[in-house]
Amino acid sequence: MIRVLLVNKFSAPHVGGIERHLDLLSRGLASRPGIEPRILTCNQGFSRYSSTDVPCPTSKAASLGQVLSMPISLQFPWLLRKAKADILHFHHPFPLGEVSQLLMGPHRKYIVTWHSDIIRQRRLAALYRPILLRFLRRAEAIIVGSPNYLDVSSYLPAFREKCRVIPYGIEVDSLSCPSERVLEEAEGLRSTYGDRLVLFVGRLVRYKGIPYLVEAMKSVEGRLLIIGDGPLLKTIQSQIHTLDLDDKVRICSHVTDGELVSYYHASRLLVLPSISINESFGLVQLEAMACGKPVVSTSLPTGVTYANLNGQTGLTVPPGDSPALAQAIATLLDDSDLAARLGAQGRQRVHAEFQVDKMVSSVEALYRELVA
Repeated sequence: MIRVLLVNKFSAPHVGGIERHLDLLSRGLASRPGIEPRILTCNQGFSRYSSTDVPCPTSKAASLGQVLSMPISLQFPWLLRKAKADILHFHHPFPLGEVSQLLMGPHRKYIVTWHSDIIRQRRLAALYRPILLRFLRRAEAIIVGSPNYLDVSSYLPAFREKCRVIPYGIEVDSLSCPSERVLEEAEGLRSTYGDRLVLFVGRLVRYKGIPYLVEAMKSVEGRLLIIGDGPLLKTIQSQIHTLDLDDKVRICSHVTDGELVSYYHASRLLVLPSISINESFGLVQLEAMACGKPVVSTSLPTGVTYANLNGQTGLTVPPGDSPALAQAIATLLDDSDLAARLGAQGRQRVHAEFQVDKMVSSVEALYRELVA
C-alpha cells in the first residue's frame, strides 16, 4: 500500500481550478488498488477540520486568515510533520506548505505539481525564490500540466530533467453525455437568454481579463453569462452598468457544478479572455470542449494554447484585445457550421488527451516508480 498525502492550500468546497484538479485526482487515486490518498490543506476559519469520509480523508489546519491569497496557519506545519505518508504530493503555489516541508517536515520523498509561477507578488517572489529553488532541488519529480508551461516558467527550465508532463484530466463522459434533465435545463436557459449565448466560467480576478470581454460585448449581437465570483465582482458589475450592458451581460455567482453542465450545453461557445501567465491552463476550456462547444481564448504561451488549438478546437486572439475578442465571438456566433466543426474536434481532442483516468494512471505510475 502506497500512502500519499496530497498537500495544497485549500480543498473543496473552495472554488478554484487547483481545488477542482485536487478533487478529481484524489477521487481517482482512491479508486486504485494499492493507493491510499489523504488530503492536507488549510481551513478558511479558526478551527481545525477533519473528515474520514470516503473516498479521501481530509484534514484542514486552523487558519488565522489570508495574506496575499495565502493562508496563515500555525497548526499546518505540525500536521504536516505528524502525517504518515510514503509520498508527499505538493501543489504549487503554496509557500506555507513548501516552507513547512523544508523547516519542519520529515525526510520523506515528495513531488510537486507545478500549477503556476508566482506572478502577481513580484517583489515577494524574488525574496522567496532561493527558498523555492531549494524546495525544487529536493523534490523527486515535478509534474507540469503542459509542455508549454515548462518553457514559459522562470523556474522549471533549470529542473527540466526531473519534470514530467502529465496533462490535466476531467470527467469527460459526465459532460459529453448529458442527461435528459440537463438537456431540459439547457433548453430553459436558451429560452431565457436566447440562442446566441456566450459563456465565461471562472473566478472574478484580474488575470482572467473579464473587463476586456465585457468591453467586447458592446459590439457582439448576443448575450454573455459570467459564471463565477471573486474580488472583482463589484468592479465588473459597475462596468456593465456604465457601458449600459445590463440587458446583454449577466453575472451568475452561485451556480453549482451540477448546474454548470446545463449552462455549457445551453451556450454556443466559451470565452477565456485571460491576460497573464497566471492562467497556466484553463480547465474550463476542456469542460466546454467535452460538451462540444468551441472556445475563444487568448494566445498566452501557457497550457491555454496547448488545450485550445487555434483553428482546430476554437479561436485564439491576443491578450487584452477587446476588438479581437468581439470579432472571434461574432465569427463563431454567425458561422454555425464552423462552430459545430470546431466543437466536434474539441470533443474528440478531450476524449483522446484529457481523460481523468489517463491523468490518474500517469500520476499513479510515477508514485510506483518512486517507491520501487
